[in-house]
Amino acid sequence: GIVRGHASFDEKIPENAPLTALFGDKSYMAITMDQGKYMDRYQGIVSLEEQNFTAVAEEYFQSSEQLPTKLILTCDKGTNGKWQAAAIMIQHYARSSKHEISREENVTEDEWNTASILLNTIKQDELLDIGLSLQDILIRLFHQSGIRIFDHTHLQTGCRCSADKLRAVLVSLDMEELKDIAEDGFITATCEFCMHNHKFEIAKLMH
Repeated sequence: GIVRGHASFDEKIPENAPLTALFGDKSYMAITMDQGKYMDRYQGIVSLEEQNFTAVAEEYFQSSEQLPTKLILTCDKGTNGKWQAAAIMIQHYARSSKHEISREENVTEDEWNTASILLNTIKQDELLDIGLSLQDILIRLFHQSGIRIFDHTHLQTGCRCSADKLRAVLVSLDMEELKDIAEDGFITATCEFCMHNHKFEIAKLMH
């Protein structure tokens, strides 16, 4: 449940530019699945040939997991000026029991089409509304099918940056480089993940 991420972009890039324009013709998305201590990790890779990350993620699940998936991703700046993001996904349940395997395909297809249509009725402002609970969203969309709510997985930001790691990098630089990046006898290093400022006195680094 610990999340760390960083993204930067050129504001001159058109809003609807294809992913290859942002990341290059040979770019790809890699998803690593860690299934726990007694299971092997595995990685799925999908190229960024689609128009957006929604289509790329759906292609990953279709090609790597063989599970039809519908996904909606959205992000926008909130009233506080900070970016926020939201996602909602529906997916075919992997069939394992004899009953599930023998279920009529046309019934499954009809229910999948209905769920996909209902999913597409949700609006961006609903997904990004922090006053609207996840349960409320599910009930609005799929109340006719019956809803089961499982325990939440709480997410929190986490960063591996530390003063010791940054100090080790700085002391590897020569004297002139340290002086060039110092200001009033101090060097400030900002972590791009958590935006924390680590401040070092150049005199102590030199010794």
